[in-house]
Amino acid sequence: MDDRKASRQRSTAETRIELAIDLDGSGKADISTGIPFFDHMLTLFARHGLFDLTIVAEGDLEVDAHHTVEDTGIVLGEAIRDALGTKAGINRYGWAYLPMDETLARVVVDLSNRPFLEFRAPADTPSAPNLPFTLVEEFCRALAANLRANLHVELLYGRDGHHIAEAVFKGLARALHSAVTINPRVRGIPSTKESLLHMNVAVIDYGAGNLLSVTNALRNLGAQPRIVADPGAIQGASHLILPGVGAFGDCMRQLDERGFCEPVRQWIAADLPFLGICLGYQLLFESSEESPDIPGLGILPGRVVRFRDQGLKIPHMGWNAATPTHPDDPRWQGLGSQPYFYFVHSFFPTPDDPELVAARTTYGESFASAVQCGQLIATQFHPEKSQTAGLRLLHNFLS
Repeated sequence: MDDRKASRQRSTAETRIELAIDLDGSGKADISTGIPFFDHMLTLFARHGLFDLTIVAEGDLEVDAHHTVEDTGIVLGEAIRDALGTKAGINRYGWAYLPMDETLARVVVDLSNRPFLEFRAPADTPSAPNLPFTLVEEFCRALAANLRANLHVELLYGRDGHHIAEAVFKGLARALHSAVTINPRVRGIPSTKESLLHMNVAVIDYGAGNLLSVTNALRNLGAQPRIVADPGAIQGASHLILPGVGAFGDCMRQLDERGFCEPVRQWIAADLPFLGICLGYQLLFESSEESPDIPGLGILPGRVVRFRDQGLKIPHMGWNAATPTHPDDPRWQGLGSQPYFYFVHSFFPTPDDPELVAARTTYGESFASAVQCGQLIATQFHPEKSQTAGLRLLHNFLS
């Protein structure tokens, strides 16, 4: 059996976290988060899940424990997901009833790649020492979102805050241990879809997207695309795609009127897999010369500008090279140093932060033809119309 180990790091203005996990360990733990009771819970998680787990976290504890607890959940979810690989041979499902004196908690998990948390506990549930009970839920939410698991946690009853938190963390450990365990009777991926990598891709329909080409390309890759016209339908998706054709102002109005703006912002803030295509790339920025009075989503700093008149035909239409700025990044693997993609546009973003730029293209002038940040990637070109190179980029995004 291949080693099922992974290491992850996360550094923000609020936290710095280094984490390593071995799913097939013996329960060894070396935990330091600056929150003693949280350290205790994570040690129990490793011990009862039989995971070897190392975590070193530094956070803005002078403010409160929220950022440290949430970001640890994010990194732990990412690391477990990495260690699972394709998930071939795993049980996939796990559950546990965990008693702790007067307390009983139930935890059920499905490693489905469909992130969802259902957390049920009374509003007046008591807290443990130096760990508010609300942060136990936030930890579970961050873990489920980044592990891309369907996670249900229910406090059936209990009175002591210490016992309640301990029952949840131990139950989570036991349920995950069962779910990640290799079952010799399972052949391949435990799913009738034969994939637990990209089962459920939501493609936003706001009246201005190239939906047919996008969904056809996704199906060719074995994904299960869903066209969503209702923001609530995003729930349960593993990946989110924002396509777009047309005018900047019209599309922003449609996004706003249909209620998609805030859900898109929340999805990206949670660092879930997101792809913006063409106008769906431009809408991520603060403003556009095409519609100067209408603000964009403002997720990325910068503005969208028109090509300067250099005697070239506008719009820029046809095949052109995109040179990756980080060719070793997994999203650009298998594409070579100058893959060609299909473009149709008269405007392009100018990111304020050069670190966002993932690829550059020249058409009279050099412009950012792709950006990436965390699990967000957005392209000015149309990967769904770009044949082999486009399908490879989509494949990399999905997996």
